Amino acid sequence: MLTLRPLDPARWEAFVNAHPQALLFHTPAWLDFLAEVYGLQWHPLGIWRGEALVGVFPLLTRRLGPFRLAGSPLMQVIASTPFLGPLVAPSLLPDALLAVRAFARRRKIDHLEMAFPFLLAEERQAKGLGFGVETCRAVVLSLAGKTTAQLWGELSAACRRAVRKAEANGVEIVEATDAGIVEEYYRMCEEVYRDAGRPPHLSRKFYRLLWERFAGTETLKVRLAKRGGQLLAGAMFLLHRRTAYYLSGASYRAGLPFRPNNLLQWRFIVWAAGRGYHRYDMGGAVVPGITRFKLSFGGTLHPYTRLYRAGSPLAWLGRAAYRRLIPLWRWGQARRTA
Repeated sequence: MLTLRPLDPARWEAFVNAHPQALLFHTPAWLDFLAEVYGLQWHPLGIWRGEALVGVFPLLTRRLGPFRLAGSPLMQVIASTPFLGPLVAPSLLPDALLAVRAFARRRKIDHLEMAFPFLLAEERQAKGLGFGVETCRAVVLSLAGKTTAQLWGELSAACRRAVRKAEANGVEIVEATDAGIVEEYYRMCEEVYRDAGRPPHLSRKFYRLLWERFAGTETLKVRLAKRGGQLLAGAMFLLHRRTAYYLSGASYRAGLPFRPNNLLQWRFIVWAAGRGYHRYDMGGAVVPGITRFKLSFGGTLHPYTRLYRAGSPLAWLGRAAYRRLIPLWRWGQARRTA
């Protein structure tokens, strides 16, 4: 039988650093960052078998009206943290789900959600425990052992033409080194989202604190596409162990004819493969046009599982309302951090 109990932060960090399947999102640095940006609490919970520590479970919590919400991760943060979940040996995962459910009941959590970086084999058991199950998809590129020529051959014909067009038009890719880029990058984000009538998924506060915490480290790379010294587009990437993640991208409408976004992605893919990264996770496959853009770089659709569980019928209704309120919450965050 497994149980969840609080874990000393130092021991948490040591466990995560030693675990081969740990993600960037399991690290205390990232979880502290999320808590500050979104006004959440994060709880370092150990997964225990008796007195033996066999796993960890990062839990983010917040209040929404009368409801106590908990997630690993919460839906509120999935634009930057698509998955977390318990970090435990696969053979222990069924018992870990039981322990998580018991913990949620004891703490009177109204709504619990989790996302795993893989397709959950225990889907039937999860449903038996009262969890709803969703299958999500991300676009993932395999980089391991591939030459630049091989990677180029995996691009679609249209993508190769776009890269050549950007190069022929004098688009250059440079790395951002000055904190001042954060404000201009966010202005590009606002322009991208203006046509959709909503603020960017990630707030100005998010980008400011991201730069403050991670600029100059191996965790964050910010690349800019310029032509004649003029900024056309930018992209942000996260790095951890052998995996690279596409965090966000933005561009000015006037620069789109020069295809800067294709060149940004292509140059990053070549750089990441050359640095020994094995996997490039380009993020969710939700919006058809964006999904086609991501797939044009040779990736495949990678399924992964989200679970959710309500503690009462009212909480089930609250979840539906919560999904609808997320865009309003982002709008409010954007207004407060403007």
